[in-house]
Amino acid sequence: MFPKLSIVSICFNNPEDLLKTISSVDKQTQKPFEHLIIDGSTNTVIKELSNQYAQPYRKFYHQKDHGISDAFNIGIEKSTGDIIHLLHAGDEYYSTQAIETILKTYQQNLEISWTHSLYVQHRGGIDVVTGAKFNPKQLYKGMTTVGHLTMTVKKKVYEEVGKFDLNKKVAMDYDLLVRLAKLPFEFIAEPLVYFAPGGVSNTKVWLGHKEVIDSYEKRYGFSFACRVWAIRTYMLHRFTQTYIGKLLFNLKNRNKQA
Repeated sequence: MFPKLSIVSICFNNPEDLLKTISSVDKQTQKPFEHLIIDGSTNTVIKELSNQYAQPYRKFYHQKDHGISDAFNIGIEKSTGDIIHLLHAGDEYYSTQAIETILKTYQQNLEISWTHSLYVQHRGGIDVVTGAKFNPKQLYKGMTTVGHLTMTVKKKVYEEVGKFDLNKKVAMDYDLLVRLAKLPFEFIAEPLVYFAPGGVSNTKVWLGHKEVIDSYEKRYGFSFACRVWAIRTYMLHRFTQTYIGKLLFNLKNRNKQA
């Protein structure tokens, strides 16, 4: 018997993005145990869509929150499944068998606490397959190989390591990864999610790096390597926004196009 999967999708005044996510969930060959929509919008547009996109497994919660981390925590607290997948509004399952793949992975590996997979993102004007198996020894490099949108975590693990830090405005996913790093996990070597362009991590890049350094050093102490890597990654990000940077990125990743 499959474990129960709870999908949590947070949204804020972005009904078009939410509908993409809803559509990808509803197309899954294996439906989730529940799909929770955490709507912190300042208008009623998403609330008005609730009935139109109702499913036996879908629940809408319309309430104010105190930011992204708080919205995540609300979804986690309301979830009643064994496993939680935070699939943000705008992100989509890349495969119609994504949920089935995730559940089979947990079923075949009863001792694991979390999973992550490859994903597809739009960078440099092309769709690129991204990610690699997480290496705890390279945790100082941030979310280099782990796409937070692909991470699924057992609910009981959240109860053990804690939910999202409300003080983190960008790198709340990395802060969680630091706490998960030593727990058993499984890497799914196929793309399961399409990452929507944009997002707070792309608009507040340096703040994200500062939060990564803070989370890492809070657990492991001062790290020269972590600080240097943050500067390197930030400069590389700035370069890839230029015409030449996009061109070189395309050439380097032409074999990874989705």
